[in-house]
Amino acid sequence: MDEKRFWQNFCPLTAGRQLRDANLVVHCDGGRRGDACSAAAWILEAVWGDGSQIVYMAGVFVDEVDVLFSFVAEATALDQGSKFLADLHAATTQYESLHAL
Repeated sequence: MDEKRFWQNFCPLTAGRQLRDANLVVHCDGGRRGDACSAAAWILEAVWGDGSQIVYMAGVFVDEVDVLFSFVAEATALDQGSKFLADLHAATTQYESLHAL
């Protein structure tokens, strides 16, 4: 929320790690500061049997004009995090299909 803008960060996988071998978990949070602003953020975490790693994180800021109720900010984080995971799955599936030929 302090960034007051959209932000994202891709985190490179540790050598030898593959997303296809991991369980993926999306953590989301959203909130509101009075009538000043609201924000939503999510983190994609890859979990293997011997550890885990943050893969991607992002957040969106909503200014005072469009301030969201806290629950709506939470729902926005869940929606955007889930969409990112679905898009990642679709892209990975398409990539693997193309390279299986």
